[in-house]
Amino acid sequence: MKLIRTITDQDFLASNLMSEAKPRDTVRTLLFNEEGKIAVMHVSRYQLYSFPGGGVESGESLEEALKREILEETGCCCEIIQELGYIKENRGLLDYTQQSYYYVTQKLGEAQKPILTITEVNNGTSYAWYEINEVMNLLMLTAHETLQQKYLQARDLAALEEYLTIVKGN
Repeated sequence: MKLIRTITDQDFLASNLMSEAKPRDTVRTLLFNEEGKIAVMHVSRYQLYSFPGGGVESGESLEEALKREILEETGCCCEIIQELGYIKENRGLLDYTQQSYYYVTQKLGEAQKPILTITEVNNGTSYAWYEINEVMNLLMLTAHETLQQKYLQARDLAALEEYLTIVKGN
């Protein structure tokens, strides 16, 4: 899978500190519905918009993890259309590394009720469908203060920009 971008503390701070932590693997998606709209998660507690996805569990393939996470967060089954690429994060100050693998997926059938964790419910996590031209604005809506939120925002913006570059190239 193609490397889309590497994000480090240098992108946000005057720091060259790098983490040596083992990377956590995650999967994320631009999930399209039958109307061509994209699912965007919203965490009201942090005013954070992001693409659906989450961690890969032990023994899971990236594709299995992606389908599970999408079902949990949106209640939707999906078909993988294409690999988009991956983003490396090296959060030196937080001593944390992560690799997020992005896919383009298509919703299949009717959505069920999402299966959110207690933390997700308490944080006001939900999702809605948006036109692609609205998604960039949503992702950039808030100027986040915490380093964690800045990483999340930069990661999803990079993935969306990669997708738009591919679409314009076709």
